[in-house]
Amino acid sequence: MAYKALLSASTLISAAAVLGGLVVAAPSAVAAPVASPNRGRAVAVQTTSTVRIVTIRGKAGVVGRGRVAARAAKTYSGASTTTANVVGGKIVGSLTFANRCGPMRVRLTQAGVQVASSSGSSPIRSKALVAGGRLSVHILGRGCRTPYILRLVNKVAPRVSRATLTTPVGVLSGAAGDGVASGSFGAWRGAPVTIAGTWNDGFEAQTQQWSIQRGAEYGSWDRDIDVAVGAIFKDRGETWAAAATGAYDARWRIALTSMKTAWGSRTGTMHIRFAHEFNGDWVPWPVTGSAAPQFVATWKRFRALQREILPVHKLVFCPNDGTAGSLGLDWRAAFPGASYVDEMAVDSYNQYPYVATATQFGIKINQLDSRGAPLGIEKHRQFAASVGLPMAVAEWSSNASMGDSAVFVGQFHSWVSAHAGTGAGQVPYEILFNIGSFGSGQFQLYPASQQPSAAAAYARIF
Repeated sequence: MAYKALLSASTLISAAAVLGGLVVAAPSAVAAPVASPNRGRAVAVQTTSTVRIVTIRGKAGVVGRGRVAARAAKTYSGASTTTANVVGGKIVGSLTFANRCGPMRVRLTQAGVQVASSSGSSPIRSKALVAGGRLSVHILGRGCRTPYILRLVNKVAPRVSRATLTTPVGVLSGAAGDGVASGSFGAWRGAPVTIAGTWNDGFEAQTQQWSIQRGAEYGSWDRDIDVAVGAIFKDRGETWAAAATGAYDARWRIALTSMKTAWGSRTGTMHIRFAHEFNGDWVPWPVTGSAAPQFVATWKRFRALQREILPVHKLVFCPNDGTAGSLGLDWRAAFPGASYVDEMAVDSYNQYPYVATATQFGIKINQLDSRGAPLGIEKHRQFAASVGLPMAVAEWSSNASMGDSAVFVGQFHSWVSAHAGTGAGQVPYEILFNIGSFGSGQFQLYPASQQPSAAAAYARIF
C-alpha cells in the first residue's frame, strides 16, 4: 500500500463530492479514499488519532447526487495499488482494482475524476461521488454495467484546520540530510518526514551528541529519530576485547546520559544504532570473525546501559548489506540475540550491484553472501522474521555515478509497502540518505540531484 495512500485523521474532508467530474471538498470531517488489498476483509489502519477500518465491497446499485441505492451486496477483488493525498482541499490520488468486468482504475485529480479500464481507455459513462465516508463509482461501458461502492472508513474524523499525511500501519518514512529539519524536504515530496536520521558517531560527538542538542540541527525535532552513536575507535587503540570487559562503559554511560538530557521531554522515539555497519572495514569499529564473541559481550553491556538510562527508546542492530571480505566474518555470529535488540536494520544502497530494472531489483534483494549470510534486504528481512524482530532500512539511496534509476526507487517503495509494520519481519521505518556534502553528492535527491528521474519518482510516490 502506497505511503500516500492512507490519510491521517487530520487529512479527512467533509462535504466532499465528485459532481460533474469535479472533486469538491471543504476542510474537515469525512474520509478521503483509501483502498485495501484484502479482497473485502477489514483491515485496521492506525492513523495519528484513530483506527480506521478499511474495506472494499462491490454492490449493485445506482449512484446519484449524494445518494446511493444499494442492493445485492457482493465482494469483488481488492485493490492492487492505491495512492491518495489531499492537495488544496481536494482529493488527489488513484485506486486500481479488479471486479467482474476486469481491472479498472479510478483516478482522482484536482481537475476531476477519471475511470478507465486496464488498457487505459475510458468507459462510455461514469459517475463518482465521495460522501458519507465512501467513494461510490458507477461504470457503464463495453456491455458492463458496474455500480459499486468502495467503503473507506467506519469513523468520522475530528474537525481539523489543516491537512497532514500519515503512512501505512507502523511505517515511518524519513530522510537524513538537507531540508529535513527545516521541513523543506517534506514539502518537496508532499509528505512530512516522520523519522529523521543523524550521526553522532565520532569520538567527541559520541559523548556530546551535538546534533540533537538545543539549537543544533535536530535540537527542536520532536518526531522519531535514528541516531548512529558509533562504538569503539580502532584508530585510538581501542579493541573489542577491552570493550567486552567494560573498558568503555563509562564513556557510553556519558553518551546515553547526554542523549537523555538533550532529548528531554520530547515525545519522539530515539532509535539508537550502536556500532552500525560493524561488518565493514571502513568504519572505526570493524568486527572480525575472531572478535565476534567479544562484540556480542560488548553489545550486551551496552544494552544494559541503554535499558538503565533510556529504557523507552530503542536499540538497533544494523549491519551493512555487504560484509568486507577482509574481516572473515559471518555477521550472524555477531547477532547478540533478540532479547538484546529492539529492532534490526540494514544500510543498503543502489550500488554493487546497481539496479536499473525490476528483475535486477528482485535479484539484488534476495542475495546471500559467500558465507550464506543475508546480503540483500529481503534476506535480511527474513532473518529478522526468524528471530522475531522488525527490520528497518536505516540508510538507503541510489548512486548517481552509476546511473539514474527511477525503477529502483519505485521497486524499493513497493517492497517497503508490502512489508510495512512493526511486527516480526516487518519494516517499521526507512530513511533516505540525502546528504549533498557526502562525496560528490551522488546520493542526494533534494534540493539538487544528479539523478533527476530517481528524484522525481521519489517525490511522486513517497
